[in-house]
Amino acid sequence: MLTVTHGLIVIDGIDLATLHPDKVRERLVTISQTSFIMVGCTVRFNLDPTENIPDADVIAALERVGIWHGVLLERGGLNAEINDNLSPSRGEQQLLQLARTMLKLEASNSKILLIDEDTSSVDMETDARIQDLLQQGPFRACTILTAAHRVHTLLNYDLVIGLDRGKVVEVGQPAVLSKVKDGIFSTAHDSNRS
Repeated sequence: MLTVTHGLIVIDGIDLATLHPDKVRERLVTISQTSFIMVGCTVRFNLDPTENIPDADVIAALERVGIWHGVLLERGGLNAEINDNLSPSRGEQQLLQLARTMLKLEASNSKILLIDEDTSSVDMETDARIQDLLQQGPFRACTILTAAHRVHTLLNYDLVIGLDRGKVVEVGQPAVLSKVKDGIFSTAHDSNRS
């Protein structure tokens, strides 16, 4: 974990520098660009390695992300082993990761979700489904911080911070930034539409 050299990072009135890094990490949930799927393990284990969450809740999360019926149920359900016969596509892996994140948020006190390019390598339909899901359920109670290059994934966010070579170059609401002539956000938004 990096040490803050200037300023403070304060969440809920607590300076993060005063907390042990493990305490900070347990309050954060992340969705990474690369889905972590354990081959040779069951779908159930991939979603809840602790196996403390009831099956009904795991199935409900899979239904919410839209891959229970027609994808997993037909391939053996929760006890299906992820292997050559059940090898989820890139989009399905991201949706499995999203279901895992939902379960983790519901089972913890985590209120901050960090997302790193979660839709960078999925098709536009899956991307749209993920953006929809991030506006629902346990995600609504979170502060969501997202690193993204696909500008359309940020259009529903409250605030965008545009970076260029590691420096903040603009800050504002997406609707406002999309109208800034030659702005980093508006330029990226225009190029994403073409």
